Parts: sequence; C-alpha cells; structure tokens
Amino acid sequence: MLLAQPQAYHAPTVEWLVARSDLVMRASVAEVSKEPLPPFRAWIIVTLKVHESLKGTPPETLQFAEDSDAGDKRYDGWKDSGREFLVFLSRNPRYRAGEKEIEARFPFTRYDGSGWTLFRLGPAVPQEERWYPPPSGLFSSTLDVLETPVEILEAARRAVAARRRAVGEVRMHELSLPQRVMEWSGDRADWNFLQVPVDSQLEILARAMIQSPSEVLSKRGNSAGKRKGEAWWDGFWTGRMSAAKNDDERGQVKAGRDRQYQNEIDELRASGVEALGHFKSKENVALLKSLLNDDLVPVRMAAAKAVGKEGAKEAAAALVNLLKDKDASARRAAVMGLGEIGARESVPALMELLKDEDPAIRRAVAWVLGPQLRVKEAAPEFVKLLKDGDASVRAEAAQGLGWVGSRAAAAELVKALQDAEAAVRWNAAGALQNLGAKEAAPDLIRILKDPDLQVRRSAADALAALGAKEAIPEFLRMLRDDLGDDQPTAARALGLLGAKEAVPVLLSLLPHRSAFIRTAAANALGELDASDAVEALRPGLADKVDWVRAEAATALTRLGSKAGVPVLLEEARKGTFTAQLIALNALRQPEVYRKLKAKGLTRDIQGQPEGFSAAWSKEAGLPLVGARRDETQEYPAYEGRTHLLRALESVARSSWGVVVIMEPDQVRLLPPEEALKFWTAWWEGDKQKK
Repeated sequence: MLLAQPQAYHAPTVEWLVARSDLVMRASVAEVSKEPLPPFRAWIIVTLKVHESLKGTPPETLQFAEDSDAGDKRYDGWKDSGREFLVFLSRNPRYRAGEKEIEARFPFTRYDGSGWTLFRLGPAVPQEERWYPPPSGLFSSTLDVLETPVEILEAARRAVAARRRAVGEVRMHELSLPQRVMEWSGDRADWNFLQVPVDSQLEILARAMIQSPSEVLSKRGNSAGKRKGEAWWDGFWTGRMSAAKNDDERGQVKAGRDRQYQNEIDELRASGVEALGHFKSKENVALLKSLLNDDLVPVRMAAAKAVGKEGAKEAAAALVNLLKDKDASARRAAVMGLGEIGARESVPALMELLKDEDPAIRRAVAWVLGPQLRVKEAAPEFVKLLKDGDASVRAEAAQGLGWVGSRAAAAELVKALQDAEAAVRWNAAGALQNLGAKEAAPDLIRILKDPDLQVRRSAADALAALGAKEAIPEFLRMLRDDLGDDQPTAARALGLLGAKEAVPVLLSLLPHRSAFIRTAAANALGELDASDAVEALRPGLADKVDWVRAEAATALTRLGSKAGVPVLLEEARKGTFTAQLIALNALRQPEVYRKLKAKGLTRDIQGQPEGFSAAWSKEAGLPLVGARRDETQEYPAYEGRTHLLRALESVARSSWGVVVIMEPDQVRLLPPEEALKFWTAWWEGDKQKK
C-alpha cells in the first residue's frame, strides 16, 4: 500500500519509479532516530535493512532522512512490526562526504519526483492511524492496479528487467486521466495525471485510448470485485436515481450519468492522442491526421499538437484547414502545430490570422512567424502589432522583430522600450540585441533603471552583447549597490564587456551572503581572465551551494588552475552542470580555447544550412564534427561583441544536451554521458603522467 500523500494530483507508475530511481529494493526498517527541527517538526533518520536489491547496488549501511512532524511514529511502528517495503531511492544531489547538514549527509534520498516512494508490503500498523489513509494501489503503465505485495514486487521486477534492455535516457509523459480511472488506485482529485515512461507500452495504451476508450474505461469493471472509485460513482448515481420523484427526474439523472461517461470517454481519447505524439511511424501519423477533423475539439487540438511534434509535413494541409476552425483553441493548436512542422507553405494563411479577433491566436501566429519560421515578410506586420491593444501580442511582436526584422525596425523597438507593459520592454531590448542595434545603446542604458528587474536584465544582456563599453560606469554602480537585485546581472555584463576595472569589486563579492552573487562574481572573474583571483576563488570549491561550487570550479579552470577539475567531474556525475565541462578545454587546449573565446561574429548567420554551432565554429576556422541537426539549431547572431565560447556554452546548456570538446583542428559535440567519460579519462590520464 502507498504510504505518502501524492503531490498535487500526480501519481507515478511503477515503471516510472523504477526508471528514475537509482536504487530499488525490498527492505525493512532497522533503526530510527530523530533530530529536532523546531518548533514542531523533526528529521527522521531511517536505517534500512535490505532483503532484496532489484536495481542498483546499495551500500552496507543505507540511510535516508525525512522531514516530518515531530510526533510521527510510523517508522517506529514499522520497525517493531518488521514490516517490509518496496523502496525507491535516488542519489542525493546535495550529498558531500563529511557534511554536517542533514540534507547533504546521506548519499541517497527518497526519489523526489513524487511523494509516493515507499510501498508497504503488508497490513497497516497502529501508528499510521492519525495520518492520511494511504491509497490502496499502485498503477502500472497498462493501467492495471497493483494491490498485493506479490503483484507490486513482480511488476517492479518486470520494470527493472525492461529498463536493462532499454537504450538511452527515459522520458516521462504525464497521462491525463478521468477521476474514475484514478480512483481505481484509491485516490484522485479534480484533475489527474499519471506519470509513465515513454516506451512501447505507452504507445499501445495510447492507441487503445483513442480507438477503444470504452474498453479501457470498463476494464476494471471486469476484474474481481468493484474498485473503490467505481463503487463510489455507482453509489452516487444510484442514490440520485433513488431520490428521483418521477420519470422526468429519473431521465435527468440518466442523462447526467451518460454525460459523465461520455466526458470520461472524450478525456481518454484526447489524452491518448497527446501521448501518441511521442511515437513516429506512418501508421501513427495517419491516425493523428484523421483526427484533425474529429468532432471533439480537445481531440482536434491534441492531434494538431501531436502531428506538429511529429514533424509530419504531410499533415500540413490538414492543419491549414484547421486554421479556419470555429473554436479558437483548435485554431491556436493548428498554428502551433504548423510552427513545429516548419510548414512554410502555410505562411499566407498564418499572415491572415494576424488579424484574428482572439489575441491568443495573434500571439501564437507572431511566435510561429518570428522565432519558428523567421518569415522576413512578417516584419511590417510585427511593427503594426507593436501598437496592438493586447500587451501579450505587443510583447510577442517585439520578440519576433528580433528574428525577422531589419535595422530599420530598431527605431520602432526603441519606442517600445517605453511601453507600459514590462514584457514588451524586455522583449524589445532583446530584439535590439538580436538586430545588433548599437545605436540603441543610450536608450538601453536609460532602462537599466527600469522598475522591473527582468527589463533591467534584458537591457544589460543587450548592452553586453552589443559591446557597449559606455555602459560600464552604470554597471559598476549596479555592482556596488548591495541593496539592489542587479549585482548578478551587472557582474555578468562586466565580464562579457571585459571590464578589468571591475575585478576588485568582484573579488569583494566572492564571500557574499547571496549564492547568486557569489556565482555571478566567480563567473565574471573567469570571463575577465583575472589571474590574481585564483586564490580568492579556491574557497568557493567548498561552498554549501552546488552551483556556486560548480561556477568557482569553472572559473578556476578557465584561469588555468586544475584545482576545480574534481568538482566539475563530481557535479557532472550527479547529472547536474554537465555543460560546465566545456571549461576543461581551457586546460587541455588553452590556445584553441582562447581563440574561440576571443572570436566574435560580424555577420548574420540566419538561414545557413549548417546551423548555429557549425556557423560559429566555421567562423573560428574549426569544423564542427559529430553534430546532428537537432544539436545545431539556428539562432540569430549579434553584430556586437559576442563570445563564441558563450554561444557554444548556451548550446550545451540547452535541451539538446550536448557538451563541446575542442581539438586543435575541430570542435566536437558529445552527449553528456560520452563527454563525462572523455573528460574523466583525460583527467585520470593527466594525473598518471605526474
């Protein structure tokens, strides 16, 4: 049985818990201790006795800590009764050997993707009585509900075996389900999601939800005994029917029950369509394309999103037809789908929708014509939309001009810096940056005093990218203002602008109380090649905050110190800050590193087939090898001083998940796992040489 309350209407399947946990085991409680957490809470420190390891190799002594009520006696009860559990644990990203703080003391923690991480294999104990009653079952990816210890353990073993055969990182899909289905497990809310891995089981389930939703919904009724959820709903409608006074009222009750059932069927179909979008095959695309004309609006919407995600160009014509749908949400879904597909043949129809009465449609079209398709013909229309009555449309139009506009549009964007809506102002600043509008520097400097923090940040980024050294005095003022929120922003800008005069102030900020400021100061010192900062940066390697440690290590590595390498490798092994590995190039190939860092672009790279990363590396005289198309997404270049290294880092930090490896004659992009192996082997080899 489940022991913990679910997080806000989300429940995991056993397959998802297995996929995302580092340790899965059958265990019991060996010892329990507490550390008070005033005024009314406590850390409960649990020592487990492992009876069977299903996934991973647990250490001899396995402990984890849980923040709970000071009066919580559940673990004591489970210890005394010898109750066994199925336990899911993950590596603790905060763990550091010898750390005194309890959150960082133990190498493993209960998987935090869901509150459901311990499954009691046996009856309840009396100490559970004052807590929320645990739900009665655990879902599998086939929507079976596992209730007995035998069912739960066997399903977990099957899931572990399946993950051993799988290749690559698992992705999660949140499957929207009706209340009735969620209640099969004993718990539900007004809106429910089941966390499942994206695998062949989900594809099978998705097709069943689309093509035979009534069978999916009635599946539980054919099992031995009624599930709790079905019993509740049956009792609800039976009670309503019994209370009806005449045939008319009984007819109304029956109609209400039928509507509820149809709503559940509709929700299952729409949810199945959304899930099927993960799987690319001709059969799936054909099915999704046929659903673009479905009678149900949510199904049409989900199908439009799914074919867009599939990149199914053959569905473009059907999506263009859906642009005329009476329902605004369906039209918007079609717009977004066309953007995902990259259907340039849809541009005329999309341009017409810039006049749609629904601002959400105008905003979506502006996003597709701008960042997605980069239609230069849309620039005049975007200028008109800067005066739209809806602020979100104005903001999207401003952003779009940064992708499709010319320097002639800069004057209109400068006017937009005075817009009443902050989102318009910060998007206008970003667009001026993308257009390389150096003449806008005085106006951007003025909005460094804007009341909105995001506007100030956007202006600072633009000024740094434009190489506006005249902004340095203002950034120094911001850096010294300990009462403001602008110190991290100013530090980053000063680093990019090469403002060596900022080094003394940055050094004074390394021990600052704010982790964000410590991080920004370390980063800027690395950017500025401040060789005299090496000793001041060393304490950052022992900082309590992981991202501060990572940034201090990165800065030290950029400055030629090997002291930060173990920290970078340690953080990468945890699966965090993998992109920071790029700094190791400064030690391995310092000349190439300096060349890439110093090289700035002076031309626009939009539209080049080799893509973003390839164009940057080519500009530096180094070919890019081993990159797939999805790792070389095109981005607009800035005509101002923009470091190639910073651009490559932004790719590495992106969802494409690649790490840059610099060689004397080429640049490689590797997946994080391969890059970690490469740098670990290099570091071990470097140590052996000594």
